[in-house]
Amino acid sequence: MKSSTVPWVVAAFALGCATASTAQQFVVPTARAANAPTWQYLCSTYENGLTEVKLAENNQALFNTLGDKGWELIGQLGPNMVCFKQPG
Repeated sequence: MKSSTVPWVVAAFALGCATASTAQQFVVPTARAANAPTWQYLCSTYENGLTEVKLAENNQALFNTLGDKGWELIGQLGPNMVCFKQPG
């Protein structure tokens, strides 16, 4: 490094160190929604080999009951599991 650039590097370093403590007041806080929803989850397993159509036929009453209680089907999670969510 040239001897003429050393003072500039030292000055920049010193300026950075001096302003670092005051720069923290300009940090933008993380945004949070005022009424962000929270969710409860319910997952259920079923027998191997059932197709989605057969699963719906076998569990239609269960799914309707869960829907009446506010549960929403998220979808199939893996080959043998379905998951629901509801606000909570």
